[in-house]
Amino acid sequence: MQILVFGVKHGNRRHSGVTKKLLALIPCMILAACGGAADITGDEAFQITCTWTDKGGKSSDETYFVDPKLDLAVLEFEDADFEDAEYFVTKVTPRKIVISSDWGTPLDEGDHYRDENVIDRSTGILTPSRYELKRDLTYEPLLAEGWEGTKVDLDYEYDCKKPTR
Repeated sequence: MQILVFGVKHGNRRHSGVTKKLLALIPCMILAACGGAADITGDEAFQITCTWTDKGGKSSDETYFVDPKLDLAVLEFEDADFEDAEYFVTKVTPRKIVISSDWGTPLDEGDHYRDENVIDRSTGILTPSRYELKRDLTYEPLLAEGWEGTKVDLDYEYDCKKPTR
């Protein structure tokens, strides 16, 4: 029996090495054609696009641009109502990258808050967290000053795509 692969007869000994190499490349070509996730185990910059949905059903996309070398990340919102936000790369290990915003104050309440996102470097999964600081401060606390806060439940769902370059 002879099998044709890319127009080359499998039974022909002269072409069997070429056929094996072509067959070995098929998974790579499929991943490239499907736009596979970027490898974020190195220090190259990457981006992750996420969709948040609040309990009322409102949703929007946002993209994190992360550069581990510069210890900087920028959050760009699709919704024009929000301004881009700067995040800091606060931890880089072989297993994860942690990006955090500094403390902010919402317009509708006085509690300080900050966001922290953990990105698993092997899977590309982003896990969001929010921290609050319920203190009567006359100034904005800074993450660099050691104000960590208390972890609170998120009031929205978060779904992220795989990292890209």
